[in-house]
Amino acid sequence: MFKFISFLVEFINWIRIVSSPTLIGLFVGGVFYYFFQNPTGKILWVSCAIIGCILGIIWASRIWRKQGTTTFLSKIIATPDLDHIDQKDSRENMEKLL
Repeated sequence: MFKFISFLVEFINWIRIVSSPTLIGLFVGGVFYYFFQNPTGKILWVSCAIIGCILGIIWASRIWRKQGTTTFLSKIIATPDLDHIDQKDSRENMEKLL
């Protein structure tokens, strides 16, 4: 059961990693479509989205094999620059209480 939950978390994080290049591809393709509002623009839009999705799949799969998607995202989301602020505030609050 634990392996299934672990796999599910890794898969959800894999989808989160894949979605970034896919959204960038959709945006770039949307810019092409904005300037070329004809069938060529639609083809460029879909092509950019597919290229972004493929690049995202390759990138996320590589991350999953090397270090794990959860570890990768936790390194990206972490804010070590702000950690000392919380520690400083908690020390000041403790000193006020004493």
